[in-house]
Amino acid sequence: ERKNQFGRWVNDPDDEVCYNTRAKVLLRDSDKAVIFRDNNHCVIDAGEWKDPYTGRTYTSAQDIQIDHFVPLKNAYKSGANAWSFKARCLYANYMGYDYHLMAVDGPENMKKGDKGPNRYMPPNPEYTCKYLKNWLSIKFFWGLNMTQGEAETIAKEIRDNNCNLAQFTVSTREVLQQAQFFKDNIEMCRDVAPTPASTPAQVTAD
Repeated sequence: ERKNQFGRWVNDPDDEVCYNTRAKVLLRDSDKAVIFRDNNHCVIDAGEWKDPYTGRTYTSAQDIQIDHFVPLKNAYKSGANAWSFKARCLYANYMGYDYHLMAVDGPENMKKGDKGPNRYMPPNPEYTCKYLKNWLSIKFFWGLNMTQGEAETIAKEIRDNNCNLAQFTVSTREVLQQAQFFKDNIEMCRDVAPTPASTPAQVTAD
């Protein structure tokens, strides 16, 4: 039950724009100036997005889904269930770094679902090492656990793809930056409330 556990896309009450998180990611990731809907300039209809998972380029926002890189259900099962609702809602809308939320091909994102690297890897081989690095970074930043199968698969993929181990590092500066971003934005979801009738034990895939 995503809305109960993580809320929805939010429009940050502390900024001065009408864009919700989806619109902000589309705006950030488009390689060309975006085109807004004629009757609603808060909604993006077109742009140019290169999906890192498939390597394909899209121009219609309808073809794009916003992927939570470490999916919500995966995060919930690996530690987010113990967080406050505000922390989970911030996680679902987090823009502290550009790979937490990504504009990707809709069908490919559905194929990924809530799977970890032991059950899904993107078909674009050029993105393999970066995918693994980003996955580990998010798990580290948010203190999320990994299953044994997940960890073993990541280690094997790193070896098999001859990934540069130097890129699998996180500096103290990065850690402090994310801690500050979290602190500065924890109230982003203050106007969003979970649905009282929902049960916390069931969370749908991303």
